[in-house]
Amino acid sequence: METRDHHHPSSNELILQQYSQAPPPGKNNSNNSSSNKRRFTDDQIRLLESIFESETKLEPRKKLQVARELGLQPRQVSIWFQNRRARLKSKQMEKDYVTLRDNYDKLVSRFEMLKEEKQCFISQMEKLSEMLAESETNGVNNKVSKVGSTEHEAEPGSSFKQEDDGVLGLEPRKVIEKLKMQ
Repeated sequence: METRDHHHPSSNELILQQYSQAPPPGKNNSNNSSSNKRRFTDDQIRLLESIFESETKLEPRKKLQVARELGLQPRQVSIWFQNRRARLKSKQMEKDYVTLRDNYDKLVSRFEMLKEEKQCFISQMEKLSEMLAESETNGVNNKVSKVGSTEHEAEPGSSFKQEDDGVLGLEPRKVIEKLKMQ
């Protein structure tokens, strides 16, 4: 009686055996037995795919049944399902990455557009502030000359000066400074 160490191939070896390339046409590779290099047939793959659509993980009893139907070892069925789940997860991660990248690109674009818009508003505020300062100066001079003609002088801090000093109670320069800080 001959005793042999039985080599139990690792799952990686089984995967390589199942999915290894067939020898190029016209070459006979007698060193490798066809059972070690066998690929799944189209019918086997079709059936495995249809089962995978309804259940991505097989119970042991179902795995044995599928293996018998297809003429495969239960371990082959198990490894096929494991690889198929890994491919599915990988494809989903790729889709998620593309979606996240698109969203990121849109956000960056929107952010840049908002920065430009903010700069335009600051520029407009500065121009309006200058125009307001000019009109206040001209307005105060006109009011002072009118009041002066009736022998009243405008005192610094008089009521009309306080009312005209800002837009909605805010000084234009402070509004601009606040906008620049944001």
